[in-house]
Amino acid sequence: MSSIEQELDSKSKELIQARAELLEKENVRIINLSNEDDLRKMSFFQTEIYLKIKDMSKDEEGQKMTWEDWIALEKELNNIYDNFAVRLKSCCEQISETELHVCYLLKAGFSVTSISKIIGRTKSAVSMCRRRLLEKINGCDCPAADLDDFISTI
Repeated sequence: MSSIEQELDSKSKELIQARAELLEKENVRIINLSNEDDLRKMSFFQTEIYLKIKDMSKDEEGQKMTWEDWIALEKELNNIYDNFAVRLKSCCEQISETELHVCYLLKAGFSVTSISKIIGRTKSAVSMCRRRLLEKINGCDCPAADLDDFISTI
């Protein structure tokens, strides 16, 4: 093997090693971001507003959220999910207050059944609200479950 080939082989090995190190650093960064996201979610699940809403979702008598509760939930979601409400409103400027509340509760991890109890609507009304909102956002008649996927990405 000539000296040029040896040098080329050596540089190739160095390049492969450098790429491996960069990939390892990127993997660590991704894991750290994932851990931070998990920690933020776990801290959200301990907030006063989340625990209050969780109790409401179990209440068969349909205790309603106050205006202050909605503001507190929006504030917590904005803190945890990088201005979630602002980004949601920018996706759909014509979002109604009820649609906004449904989105907040979806983002907080509540089921359609729980949401229906919390906002005092039937499950079918909540599902229709989800479909209408997705139509406003995407301009298409899509399944209501697609809104849940969309909300999870915001």
